[in-house]
This record gives sequence, structure tokens and C-alpha cells, in this order.
Amino acid sequence: MNIMNRFTLQTLYKNKLRTLVTIIGIILSTAMFTGVTSIVTSLQQYLINLEINDNGRWEGRINTVSTDEAKAILKDKSIQSGISLDNIGYSILNGGANESKPYVCVESIPANTQKLISIKLTEGRMPANDGELVISSHIQTDGNVTYNVGDIITLNVGTRTVNGTTASQCVEYTKGAEKIENTVKKQYKIVGICERPSLENFSAPGYSVFTTGDTSAIQHDVFFTMKDSRKINQQIKNLLKKYTDKNSRELLIDNDYAIHKNLLRYMGIAEGGNYRTMLNTMAGALIFIIVLASVTLIYNAFSISVSERTKQFGLLKSIGATKKQIRHSVCFEALCLCVIGIPIGILSGLVGIGVTLHFVGKIIEPYLNNTKGVNLTLAISPAALLLSAVIAMITVLISASIPARKAVKLTAIDALRENHDIRIRSRKIRSPKWIYQVFGFEGMLANKNFKRNRRKYRLTVFSLAISVILFIGSASFNGYMTRSVDMSLQEMTADITLSVSNDDMNHQSAEKSYQKMRSLRAVDDASYSESAMNTYVILDKEQIDTSYYRFNKSGNNQNENTGFHAKNAGDKVIIPVKLSFIDDSSYQKYLEEHHLNVSKYMDTKKLCPLIWDESILCSKQTQKAKKFNILQNGFTPDKIYCIRNVSGYYYIENFTAIDLKRMEFPFAKGSEEYDYDAIKMMPEKQALESISLSDGKVVDTQDYKAPLGITAFEYADQITMTLPLSAKETMFRSVSFLDQYEFNFTAKDYNTAYTSISNYLRNDSGFAKSVANNLYSPRMNSDSIKVLLLILKIFTYGFIILISLIVIANIFNTISTNVMLRRKEFAMLKSVGMTLGGFDRMMNYECLLYGVKGILFGLPLAFLFNFAIYHSVLDAMDLGFQIPWGSVAIVVLGVFAVVFASMMYSMHKIKKDNPIEALKNDNI
Repeated sequence: MNIMNRFTLQTLYKNKLRTLVTIIGIILSTAMFTGVTSIVTSLQQYLINLEINDNGRWEGRINTVSTDEAKAILKDKSIQSGISLDNIGYSILNGGANESKPYVCVESIPANTQKLISIKLTEGRMPANDGELVISSHIQTDGNVTYNVGDIITLNVGTRTVNGTTASQCVEYTKGAEKIENTVKKQYKIVGICERPSLENFSAPGYSVFTTGDTSAIQHDVFFTMKDSRKINQQIKNLLKKYTDKNSRELLIDNDYAIHKNLLRYMGIAEGGNYRTMLNTMAGALIFIIVLASVTLIYNAFSISVSERTKQFGLLKSIGATKKQIRHSVCFEALCLCVIGIPIGILSGLVGIGVTLHFVGKIIEPYLNNTKGVNLTLAISPAALLLSAVIAMITVLISASIPARKAVKLTAIDALRENHDIRIRSRKIRSPKWIYQVFGFEGMLANKNFKRNRRKYRLTVFSLAISVILFIGSASFNGYMTRSVDMSLQEMTADITLSVSNDDMNHQSAEKSYQKMRSLRAVDDASYSESAMNTYVILDKEQIDTSYYRFNKSGNNQNENTGFHAKNAGDKVIIPVKLSFIDDSSYQKYLEEHHLNVSKYMDTKKLCPLIWDESILCSKQTQKAKKFNILQNGFTPDKIYCIRNVSGYYYIENFTAIDLKRMEFPFAKGSEEYDYDAIKMMPEKQALESISLSDGKVVDTQDYKAPLGITAFEYADQITMTLPLSAKETMFRSVSFLDQYEFNFTAKDYNTAYTSISNYLRNDSGFAKSVANNLYSPRMNSDSIKVLLLILKIFTYGFIILISLIVIANIFNTISTNVMLRRKEFAMLKSVGMTLGGFDRMMNYECLLYGVKGILFGLPLAFLFNFAIYHSVLDAMDLGFQIPWGSVAIVVLGVFAVVFASMMYSMHKIKKDNPIEALKNDNI
């Protein structure tokens, strides 16, 4: 080791505090880089594992090919691995309750099926030969037919044809046009029961059941992975063209072939759309924040180090040290600190993220369904760790190179005199009188010192400004991400909903069943409602929100069938209304809870509806979602139009056919199928029931949560109105209603409540067991997105904490070291009689100066950075620009607290100094 390197190591050893703070900064920075890359890798692997668990590992599939075609496809050089799912045939499911799914589809699978296709056994085992069968539990839950493991069943298996053409699972059931031909009687032993397989389309006419070793199939579905998945779309088209006579046009993708888009998207191969663009942009902002914080902290440390060693460099230059040696000395110092900081940082990052993911996995476990064996764990990627180390090394070298370049430019004499930071201009160092009056002589002295030594003070102010920017930027990142996820969730007030048709229930049985279900185990609250069909308000332009009106008139609304497209509309617009009637007891309870006038809003003759007019629409040009208010300044309509029941006709909701000038509405002849060749325009008197509304209330979702089961805002161009159910019988007798009752439930333990309601419907309600299939839990569906939001909040707040640590270390390091470098100055002031109180006044002024200047420079830049993050969110959703005022208040108070604490700590040590010793000593 040469003399310069030994000298550098001695300097690091002598300045232990600065060395320690710098190493901590490198450790924190590296840990954060490692954390970000590890989180991305772990979440990506988790999503991949979830997708494989739910839907299999296959990347592409080609449907309904012959035996020779299947063999040729699987042998193609572009295929990495593949299997053939062999369609043996169809058999009638005796006793099946689902009319659109009357068959059992027998399919033969190879032994290695599970490598590519997900078949989740809930009971028993996989088949071992062509006499054994695994059936889907969907046969019982949907078809209302029960089989058990060990049962022997006989199926008449044959070829399914539709209008004489052989049909597969991709072709929906067509009543009256189908036959099962060339049947063969086959006996099977049921050896296992599985969940409904994901490869079975929802519209498939047969329940999938699986055997193995049967070679009688003439139709096959081929599943495979590719050697080069990046070109999978074109490669599948080439396979179709090369080995089959199928048409590979994009329009036939669902019938001819399919690509496992979710899996490929998580693998980073398929495009993820606007939302992925937003996440990538915001991830880039995250990396930028970390780099900025790290460079600031580490640059300050090296800049202070170079300032301390300026005299040393002058002495070294005077005895022959070259610029290269001086530069090498600073870079060697950086590398020594990296050798210690980066490995510890990587290890700390991995341990921190590993522990965090472990506890996050425990937190989100109750929210996840069907994820047995899939856990959120740390996934270590050597490439990601190498990337973290490289970024950290580059960050440190950049931080060290800037002050090193300044050091080598100084001449030996300038370095020895240490006056390169001092700039005295008589006019510019004059202090305002108010400083002397408020802070006294000491404050004026501090102000002059600030002006004559601007570079050092500028470094501290810059550090504070960057700290403000980083903290507010991090808070903005969290806020926008939370709002974007919240907006992507349609607000549902019910945990469980049930729709029951009028064929299964009348008003009396609905009331009876409602009372029974609300008393079931784990059900906390309940309501039931009915909704009117085809209900509208007709508004003038002035009664509609300006931004909503312009958005639709510009043709930017992705929904092209809106009331803005009616004929001869002029300035009038027809707006659909979702009119819901809630059972009286639930509605009255809601009014009382929100301190609304019960007698007014329960009146069945003078109708006063509650109105929600928020709508989330998607832009045709930008594909962004944006929330609108439909009504102008809380305007409430005074009339509502409901489509009448017209004997022998049914209404067609086609806004382009409505004539608002003549008030004519399109009806089609008949009652079952749409027949657009027999449309009749009905005049207002025949088509509409006009019902007057009184003093309704437009409800702000911020102030009033919607009643149970009512959505406060819709992804549609419509207004939501609510009335008591009793108003239906008095004022809406001739109006068309949806042919179903809606039951809504809330439950903390919604899984138990769901099971209780399901068991009641299947066993005790007296209804057909298939009614239980209409039971639905919005909360189960929304929980996956809420879990992502929870994970996002955990990691974002963790990120803010780490950024705060870097910020605090940065401020502490900068201020305390600058104070320590002024030991001679303070010793001189002591020697001429400055008291401890004078020192306190001088330091208080400096603290205020640091804090105020840091905030004045930092806040505007922080708002600009916030605006940049807002624009990155605009790639997916049109959220309003928002300033996190709470975080602004925290950072303002935090800056002053950290500045004063750092100054107090430093001055506590300075006050103990012996002035004579401090004047003699050049080192800290």
C-alpha cells in the first residue's frame, strides 16, 4: 500500500464520526436499492406463482386440432415443452340443473399434466388409467348433481354436433340444434374431485372431467411453452398456418388459439397497458428519489471531508503530490467506504425485505383465497443484487468525484490559506437593522458570516431543500398510488349480495326470506331492494355539469351509446337513472343514522329521492379513467321518466334511435328475442310514465356513505336515485321493474356469513338449490386489489421511514460537521468575550436561517416534483392534482426540529472546548 493510501486510511480513522455517518449513508442507500430491486423481483415471482397456481404454466394453447396436427405442433422446434388435452367426447349429465350446461365433457390428460395445466384436487387423487375419473366440484355447485369419491358412474360418451358440425367446449350450447352422436357406453370409478378447472370457459356446454390413457380422441387442445416467448403471438400464427387449416386472424383468437397473457405480462414479456406504464414510471421516480437522497448525503460527506483536508492537500502538493494522486486519494477513500458499506447494505436490504415480506405475507393471508402453497416470500435475483451494488458504487463515485475535482484545481498556496470559500464584498455583507434589533450583535455576526462563507452554508441549505423534496415526493407517491387503487375499486357497501328472480320469489316470500337470512350466523346487517328498468331524466344543457357535458359532446367518451346521441336533441340530454327501492326499515335506519329528515324522504306521495351523480368514465383517446359529477351545482331533477309496460312489445335501449324532439322511443315486437326488423317508435304517451319529484337531495359521497347495496358512483353514464320500497306500490305501478329481488348483507366474517346464507338457500329456503349460485361476494373480489393496496402502503411507508433516516443523517452530518469545522472561529469568539448566551442567540439565528431558506427553496421544487408524479399517474387515471398538506406540515416542523437538535448536539461539544487548544488544533 502506497503512502497516499495509508494517509487516507489514517484520515478516515481520525475522523470517526464523519466516517461512520458516511458508511451509514452508503449502507442505507444500498439497502434501499437492494430493497427496491428485491421487492420488484419478489412481487413479480409471487404474481407468477399465483398465476401458475390458478391457471397453469402454459404460455400458449391451440384449440381443437386433429391427432396428427397435435403431434406435429408438439414436435416443432419452437416449442420448449407441451402436452395434449384429448377430448374423448360428451355425455348427458342426468339431473343437471343448468340448462345451458347439460353435458359432461370427458377429457384424457397425460401424466405430466400438472406441469402446464392447473387442476386443483380438493379430494382424492389423479386418475391412473382410462377407467378412473376426476370430476369437477362445479357439477354439484352449479349442476346440483352430487357424486362422491369411490362412486361408479356410467356415461354414454359420444361426439357433440351443432347443426351437423362437430363442436368443442369453445362453442356455446344451442338449444334444439345439438346432438350427441356415435355414443359409446363407458364405466368410470371416481377417484378424485377438483375445483372448476380454469381452462374451462364460463360458457362451455360441458362440465370438464378427466381420465388418462384413453387414445380414442379425435380432437385435441395443445398447451405449450415457447423457447422464445417474446414472439409467441407470431409463432402461434405460424404454427396454425404450418400445421393446421385454421384461420389465424386476430378475430378468431378465442376459438382457434389463446395466449396466457397474465403470465407473460408478469414475466415482463407481454405489454401491460397503461397501468403498467404508470407503475414503471413511478418506479423510476422511486429510484430517482433514492439516488437523489443518496448522492446528497454522500456528496455532502465527501465535500466536508475535502474541505477538512484542503490544508492537507496543500501540504501534499507543496512536497510534490500530483493532481492524479490527490484525485486517487479521494476515490480510494470512496472505495474503502464502499467495501464496508455496500456488502452490509445488501445484506441489510435482503434481511429487511425478507422479514417485511414474511410479516406482510401473514397480514394478507386471510384475504387471499385459493392460494394454497403460494406465499409472498423473498426471491433473490443475482442480477438484481449486482444491479444494486453497481448503482450504489456509481452513486458513491459520483458523490466523491465532484469534490475531488474541486480539490485538484486548487493551488498549493490557496489550499494552505483555506480562503477559497470566503468571498467578501462590502455591499453584500451588510445586515438589515432588524436582525440586530431581534437577535442582537450575535445574530448580525451570524448573518455576516453566512454571507461571506456562502458555499458552506449553501451546502447545508441545499441538503435541507433536498430533504423537503424527498419527503413530500415520497408522500405524494403514496397518496397518488392509494387514490388510483381506490378509484379502480367500484365502491360497494355490501359484503355479500344475492339476486333472486321473480320466478323463484314473490313479495311475501322475499320479506320472509329476508327476515330469516338477516338473522343467520355472522350476518351483521341486511337490506333488500328492487330496481326499476329503463328510467331516465331529460335535462337541459344548463342543468348538466360543464366538464361532463364537454367530455361527451367532444366524442371522447368510450361509451358511444349515451343520451348525448339521441336524435334532434338540441341542447337536451337524456340521462339514464338507476332507480332503487330499498325496504322501508333499512331505508329509515339509513336516514336516521345520517340525520336526514325521515318524514320527508319516506313520503310515498311527495317523492324526495336521494341522488348520487358521480360517474367514472373512460376516455376514448387516452384510455384514462376520470370521475365526473353529472348534475350542475347540485341541481335536482323535478321529473323522472320510466318506460311503460307495452303489451306485445319490449323496449330497446338504443339512444341513437330516440327522438327527443318528437319524444318517440324504440320498441320491438315480441317478448323474448330482439328483432330489429320490427321496431316501432312509440310516442311519449304510450312509451313513458312521467312521475314528478319533489325536493330531492344530491348526496356528496364524502359526507354520506351510500345505503347498503347501493353503489355511490358508477362506471357508467347514469345517476343513482333511492326511494323507500313503499313508494313503488303507490307511484310506480305501471313501470317495468327488473325481474329480481336484490338482497344485500354486511358481515365482518363474510366467509362464515356466505356459507350460512348458502346453506340456508340450498337446504331450508324452499327455493330451487340453483338459487344459491346467485350468491356473490363483492368483498371477495375486491380483496385482491385491497391486498395490493395494503402491500403498497406497507412498502411506501417503509420507504418514507428510510428516506427520513437518510434525510436526518444528511442534515445531522452536514450541520454538525460544519459546526465542528468552525472550532477555531468559536474559540476566537470565546477569547474576545462572547458569552454562552451569545452563542445560543447566534446559533438560533443560524438554525432559523437554515430552516427558512431550506423550506423556501425546497417547497416549490417539492410541488413541482409532486406535479411530475401526478403526470406519471395520468398515464392510467385522471386524478386531480393534490398537495399533501399534512406531509408539508410534518416536513416543516421536522426540518426545524432536526436542525435545532443537530445544532444543539454540536454546540454542546463546542462549548466544552478549551479556546487555546482549539486555536492550536487543525483536526477534528
